[in-house]
Amino acid sequence: MLKTATPEAILSAVDEVRAGGAAMDAQIARRVLTLFTSLAAPPPDYGLSEREAEILQHLVAGHTKPQIADALCLSPHTVDGHVRNVYGKLHVHTRGEVVAKALRERLV
Repeated sequence: MLKTATPEAILSAVDEVRAGGAAMDAQIARRVLTLFTSLAAPPPDYGLSEREAEILQHLVAGHTKPQIADALCLSPHTVDGHVRNVYGKLHVHTRGEVVAKALRERLV
């Protein structure tokens, strides 16, 4: 209930709660629904390839480019190219930015 609720609305809400319901102001209900909708929304699609998504997971895990190359049996040069592609597709410029964006937008 909002502070601005009328006495009648408060009494109605108390009756609703007594009956097992959940009294909620329409404004609050809209906010709650908007929040749940945003939480349930799928992560944005940046068009990452499977390999780029795999590289992104390694970056978020804190692995260096040589470590990623060893883990994926790739050359460091190939990993560097994939990292550049990931940065470009996510519109970031640093490792910190790519990790923050991946975690914030639930890309990994």
